[in-house]
Amino acid sequence: MTTRVIIPDLRYHKPNRKAQKQLRASLKYLTYRDNREDADHPEYADLSDRWHDRGLGDRWQDIEQACGQLKSRHVLAWSLVIGPDPQTFNQLPANEHENLLTSLTDQIVGEYYESRGLNIPEYSFVIHHAATKETHIPYPHAHIILPGSTPSGDESRRRPFYNNRDKGDLKRLHSISERAMTQLMEHELGHDWQTTRRLEIPVVADTELDLSDEAIENSADEPTNTNRQR
Repeated sequence: MTTRVIIPDLRYHKPNRKAQKQLRASLKYLTYRDNREDADHPEYADLSDRWHDRGLGDRWQDIEQACGQLKSRHVLAWSLVIGPDPQTFNQLPANEHENLLTSLTDQIVGEYYESRGLNIPEYSFVIHHAATKETHIPYPHAHIILPGSTPSGDESRRRPFYNNRDKGDLKRLHSISERAMTQLMEHELGHDWQTTRRLEIPVVADTELDLSDEAIENSADEPTNTNRQR
């Protein structure tokens, strides 16, 4: 039986002081994850190539500031992880993983917002190169940071952005991600490719996080839901 070939994992950060600190810690972690030694001497570290800037910034400080400026009433920022199934993605040449995952990330983000009739917001992402725990298979994945609002037709106003599971938003995101990954594999390897192995990475079920508009509005004083650190 063919299993899902990509798992998008979505979280949100609330616009309160505690969540802002958590977002800052997350951004620092994402920046230094693959080069921990740079965190000890950040003044000497070249961070210019860590973040793929799509309008939100190419340094964690700029991204944090932009999220604060572009937040909505109930959401400071969205954190999205795009993690292709290691067994599937490693059918592709390792020296092409970074470029292929970059293109895949841009495609998924763009198609998701456009499918909802919205303008694509500013965003930034970093690609990490991890490995599965048991078999140590390379597991490249992208961490995307998006603001709590989207551009509107009026440049002076922003439109609040929510992801509502009850309205099918998460199902839409999963479907777009799966289709984009399938298209990538077919383009690179032809129509005969297939995957039959299950994911080794842990997957958080949608039921563990209520992303309805009402839940977000009523959770101002609750702990912030943030993306899992990988």
